[in-house]
Amino acid sequence: MILTCLIVGTLVGIASSFLAIGGGIFMVPALVTLLHAERHRAVATSLVVIALLSFTNAIRFYRRGTVDLRVGLTLGVFAATAAFIAGSFGLRASADSLAYGYVVCLTVIAFQAFRGEKTVIAKFFARKPNLRSVIIPVVGTCAGAASALTGVSGGVIMAPYILASKWVDNARVVPTVTVAMFMTSVAGATAYIISSSSFNFVHFDAAITLFAAAAVSSTLGQKYQHHLSARTRGRLLGTILLALIAQTIYQILST
Repeated sequence: MILTCLIVGTLVGIASSFLAIGGGIFMVPALVTLLHAERHRAVATSLVVIALLSFTNAIRFYRRGTVDLRVGLTLGVFAATAAFIAGSFGLRASADSLAYGYVVCLTVIAFQAFRGEKTVIAKFFARKPNLRSVIIPVVGTCAGAASALTGVSGGVIMAPYILASKWVDNARVVPTVTVAMFMTSVAGATAYIISSSSFNFVHFDAAITLFAAAAVSSTLGQKYQHHLSARTRGRLLGTILLALIAQTIYQILST
């Protein structure tokens, strides 16, 4: 288990700091497939790792002056509120329902990632920039709920829309969204622990190992993430998501 967690954690750290995806995209299927964790517990464990990793990344980004704290905290408030509410009801959903939700969530994100600046949302805000203020509460709420129910980082949902609506420039998207990711994952994980009435609902042994590996490897992504263009980041993310969608569908059909 330790070796598997170290490998997955290393991938999570690099992907998190490069793409603002938190790592839940990798961790949930890895915990379910490789470590045979029940999906609800895999989601909660993923959120704990995302919380730890996004906190350390946010501190580093903040020290470098690349975080728009006002946007990050405002986005985080909406996302965290939705994550706590959704997480409180997460245990009532079946494992299959969470798996289908994971696939739907990744499909929407992949479409957004490949389309980039060509999306309808980008064109809409280009025509009506005065309405872009609605993007933070709407996207924050949707991202928070999706994150708590699937274990996927809210950052992967928030980042494309924050960039498309021009709230922050490309170099500051990942650092700013990382702040909101931390708030979202803490709220979601807390909701699961409270709902289950057990602190041990989270696989803390796996979470700590995943975090340790991710924390080390994330320094590489933090150093070079600003060199990625928005188009390259989107295509890279979209390709990863398509592979994970295929893997999850295969898993659902084979059970």
